[in-house]
Amino acid sequence: MKELADVLGISRTTISLVLKGKGDQYRISRETQHKILQLVEQENYRPNYFAQALNRNRTQTIGIVFPDLFEAFMVEMVRGIEDVLAPRDYTMLLMTSRFRLRNEKKNLENLLHRGTDGILLIPTCHYAGEKEDRTHLKSLMEGSRNIIMLDRVPDFWTGSSIVQNDYEGGKTAAGYLRNAGSASYLSVSLDLTASSIKDRLRGFSDILPQAEEILLKEQNPGSSDLKDALEAHISRIIPSEDSPIGIFVTTTGLSLRVNEILASMGLSQNREYRIIRFGSDPRGFSSGMASIPQPHYEMGKQGASLLLDIIENHKEVEETQIVLDLPLENT
Repeated sequence: MKELADVLGISRTTISLVLKGKGDQYRISRETQHKILQLVEQENYRPNYFAQALNRNRTQTIGIVFPDLFEAFMVEMVRGIEDVLAPRDYTMLLMTSRFRLRNEKKNLENLLHRGTDGILLIPTCHYAGEKEDRTHLKSLMEGSRNIIMLDRVPDFWTGSSIVQNDYEGGKTAAGYLRNAGSASYLSVSLDLTASSIKDRLRGFSDILPQAEEILLKEQNPGSSDLKDALEAHISRIIPSEDSPIGIFVTTTGLSLRVNEILASMGLSQNREYRIIRFGSDPRGFSSGMASIPQPHYEMGKQGASLLLDIIENHKEVEETQIVLDLPLENT
């Protein structure tokens, strides 16, 4: 603005008012306003981002920390977030923890150091029995309310969160398999501490307490643990078209592996076994499994909207939950 003022022989205050759209309000002549705007366009002038951030005490940036981006649902969530932030001129800084708590801690520290106005976080989680040091999240909860959890929530978290009703989803899965006439039931899941996974399994077992359970300590496609467990289960029963095995899988990626193993054993999907899982097939692909769609796009939108309300309006909010209407996609 100093350079513009020197060229035009006009005070910096006058230029500042015109650039803020307040020229008429302060009775600055249309001729002067035109000269300023013409020179701004000619010189391709843009306000200094850092100076503006200091003046407003806001950077117009939102930090996002996800465990990873290898699953489609995380991409859908990013789209929902961006569709809220972009029209309101916010920029997002996306980082991944790669399922490591130390990375999550470092990412959060970096985002806070860079002055982000708020953070959307999908917390990473460990396998059951592993030691978890989440003191960094407890510190954040005590020190800032501009942080919102998405998809899953640590037991101690009392801040804002946007989740789905995973418990009802588990019950829906159990009801589907029972109505489909299965003679035996099995749930397959990674043995994770994530609240979403635990709620899905709890809902399923509340309806079908007789169901057997496979809990995996790792997600390694080359591991024989899942194959051995499925073979052991199949050996105890005789699946048939009249009495197919009913299988509930808590995640999409794991369901594809389960389906692959059962097919390699010579079993026919939707005749000798049925699978229902959380998630959906990508567009243009049909796995043949029943699905419980998840509102991740909407979760991202609502998380971003809630965060901006807190930032811009100093809104006091309590924990928010998205209750998912769970239609079945019987592909």
